[in-house]
Amino acid sequence: MSKALITFQASPAAAKRSRVESFMRIASPAAIALLAVAAGNAHAGLDSITDNVTDVQDVVVACGALISVIGVCLCGYKIVFEGATFRDVSAKLLGCAIIGGASAIAASFS
Repeated sequence: MSKALITFQASPAAAKRSRVESFMRIASPAAIALLAVAAGNAHAGLDSITDNVTDVQDVVVACGALISVIGVCLCGYKIVFEGATFRDVSAKLLGCAIIGGASAIAASFS
């Protein structure tokens, strides 16, 4: 009888996870350092950049509100005209709340 040699190899998902984890170990400190440098230079007379970032922030908040309103309207349409139950649209409503809330919360940090 021949003996089979059993080798254990990491699954592709585990290998991908380890690559992602190693990237995050490198990227996280780099991102923190970049934010620290940007925060240190924010008050160095860069008013035009601050104005541009504020404009982008306003657009993101407006898009979040727009997506939330459209999502709630579509859920209402499904309930009223297609006979969907609240259970059918609850995940979509939760997503709308998360999108609208995330942009508003992010706006409050600045």
